[in-house]
Amino acid sequence: MVAKLLGSTFIVSASTYTFATEEQSLETENIEVLGSRISGKQSAKIITVNNTLSQSLESLLSSEPEIQLNSNSGTGSINEIYLRGADSNYTLMTFNGIPLNDGTNNRGGVADISFLSNVNINRIEIARGAQSSVYGSQALAGAIDFIAEPNAKANEANLSIRTRADSKSGYLLGATADYGQLLLDVSTSRAPETYQSSKFESQTFTAVAVPSLESGLLKVTLLANKAEAKSFGDDSGGTRFSVTGELEKRESEDINLGVRYDTDIQNGLFTLSGFTQVKKEDVATPSIPPGLRDPQGFPASIADNKLTRSNVTSYYQKELSDFKLLFGADYTTEKGESKGILDFQFFQAPTDFSLDREIFGVFTELDFALSSNINAHFFARYDDAEDENAFSPGVKIAWQVKENHELELEWGKGFKLPSFYALGNPLIGNNELKSEESETLAMNYFYTNALGQFTLTVFDNEYTNLVDFDPGPPPKLVNRDSSFSKGTELSFRSNKTDTQLTWQANYSYTDSGAGQGNILLGRSRHRANIQLSQSFPVQQIEVSLNLKYLGTQFSSSIPTGQQKLDASLNADLVLDWQASSNLLLGVRLDNLLNDKLENTIGNRHTGRVLGGFLEFTL
Repeated sequence: MVAKLLGSTFIVSASTYTFATEEQSLETENIEVLGSRISGKQSAKIITVNNTLSQSLESLLSSEPEIQLNSNSGTGSINEIYLRGADSNYTLMTFNGIPLNDGTNNRGGVADISFLSNVNINRIEIARGAQSSVYGSQALAGAIDFIAEPNAKANEANLSIRTRADSKSGYLLGATADYGQLLLDVSTSRAPETYQSSKFESQTFTAVAVPSLESGLLKVTLLANKAEAKSFGDDSGGTRFSVTGELEKRESEDINLGVRYDTDIQNGLFTLSGFTQVKKEDVATPSIPPGLRDPQGFPASIADNKLTRSNVTSYYQKELSDFKLLFGADYTTEKGESKGILDFQFFQAPTDFSLDREIFGVFTELDFALSSNINAHFFARYDDAEDENAFSPGVKIAWQVKENHELELEWGKGFKLPSFYALGNPLIGNNELKSEESETLAMNYFYTNALGQFTLTVFDNEYTNLVDFDPGPPPKLVNRDSSFSKGTELSFRSNKTDTQLTWQANYSYTDSGAGQGNILLGRSRHRANIQLSQSFPVQQIEVSLNLKYLGTQFSSSIPTGQQKLDASLNADLVLDWQASSNLLLGVRLDNLLNDKLENTIGNRHTGRVLGGFLEFTL
């Protein structure tokens, strides 16, 4: 049982399935998928990654109907990932289960994934809707996990050397060693300057070991990264409207270590896992002179942030006659520190703070069949975070209506503890802030036939106690009333045809807002995506075309105030050529239509990006 739990995780799946076919169930029986700790439950959408330089995480994520990814002023900025219209800091982002969100930054705990590369990631799992009943704080709107594992077979060794260069000064040089149960990856890279003056350089080391033990299965993950970035800061007006033209500068260092152990006990599965991490970030933000939106402007600032966080989690699951039961507990300790100043020219105001907290949670899951074709899954979790506590229930009902038709209903509640920045900043922080909360509801319909799979989703999400800025006096962060996001998603993914052609298409409509008709910035109501992939097996060539449409959205900056940004139509073209058994060559042309994509005011995409890549395997 345990031997298959992590060893067979290279399943290819495009969407949620509660009822698997007999052939599928043999492979997925003991896989734990994001969205449920019970092994064998397909509770999340799974994106399979082909581990080549032809793919990019940005392209993979932005092609999903429930995700809008805004590059803002380039990779050097903290990119925004909106999951079904929710704020970026409402989504829990993890790497092999290790959280990437940082509560010491002034973005409320947004995770910056700029340094992640698809070449050592096997798959991406996306759990939509409130996930606090499983993972606790931060998972208000959902969770995304980037999973890396060894690919090589037992006693097989692979060593790959890869390089990439493009027309916008970007490059990558890296190497991956994959030996049976061990993956080692090291890379140094510079992102293409797709937005004027944006720069991002990083060095990343990843190690994942999955040794089989007689008593069970162990998985160890080490992720270390160092990065430097420059870009126009938030609200500055970017290249076109910035008065000073000065750039925000960021330097970061992350070290993350995670361990998981699974073993059989009394015909059940016991799991013990944990992680420890240290995240450091130094940020220097230039001043923004007074403008149309803010007559006072914004002073220059410097902040040196540090977050240390550790966790231990244990749970036990057992399959009884008619149901599966899981129960467990976890304990998290975290400390946030920041040393900084706001420079008002005539005087400097310190922004130092240091806070810590402990979070203890208990949780349970119950999965059982109500009938031969209806399955129910219940979730419940209670968290105690010193002065805050939260109860997070959830339920998922799946009905196999007919052989090829499935209907699924999901409901859940979530919460997010205030970030350390929001609590502790001496100028605008507020130690009386309450947790932000969510209630999410979704209905999913799946239809599968010989051509492929069709999915229809309708969702309605509400968020309360929003942390927002009140200009005062005195200025401080406060809890606002509420915001919402509701909408519809349509998608189709084809099977491979006799001509080796595959295609997928999706469309999403998201209506989001806050309070009395307030517009949420950076979110488009309409998004669409079409992907075509044609294989030529004899020539060992694959050509892919990705068309992306992003509707109008609103943005704001100090020099200009609020403005509506135009819709955009973009296209990426990729050619992969397996020149020999150990040599992969490729060409990628991004922004083929040369659309002047603009996600934030004043920051326009610089145009087409032509890149070439090479991967050699020894």
